[in-house]
Amino acid sequence: MKTRLFIFYILSLFLFSCSKKEETQELKNYLHSLDISTNGGLKKAYLIIPLQGCGSCIDQSIQFMKKNSENDKISYIIVDQDIKNIKIKIGSDYLTKPNLIIDEKMIAMRSSLTYASPIIYYCQDNEVIGKRIVQASKVAKEFEKLHAFINS
Repeated sequence: MKTRLFIFYILSLFLFSCSKKEETQELKNYLHSLDISTNGGLKKAYLIIPLQGCGSCIDQSIQFMKKNSENDKISYIIVDQDIKNIKIKIGSDYLTKPNLIIDEKMIAMRSSLTYASPIIYYCQDNEVIGKRIVQASKVAKEFEKLHAFINS
C-alpha cells in the first residue's frame, strides 16, 4: 500500500511539473509572438483580456487594470482587432502605458489561450505557477487574489 501511495505521489509531482513547464512555454511563446522579450524574466502576472466575450468579466478586468495601471509587476494584454473599440473600452490615456500590450492579431484566440473570459497567469522565478480563468461568479475574489499577489 505504501509503495502504491509513493508511486502515485511521484507521478503526481511529475505531471504537475510538466503542466507548469508547458504553461510557462505557452506564455513565453505567446509573448514572443507579440514581440515581447522575456530575456529579463517574466513579470509577476499577466492579465489577458479579450474584449469580445463575458461582458461583466471584461468590464471588471478593465477596472482592475485602470486601478493598477502603474504597477510594473503586471502586464495587461488586450485582445481585439479593432483599435477603435480598444480606445472606446479602455480609454486613450491607458494605451500609452508601458505595461499594456495590444494583441490586434488575436493570437490569444487563435492559439486557444482564451476565448471569452479573461485569464490570469501568475509567475514566480521565471515560471508560471498558476493560471486562472476569470469566471463571472468569482471575479471579485480573483482580483482580490491578483491584487495581493502583485503587491507582495
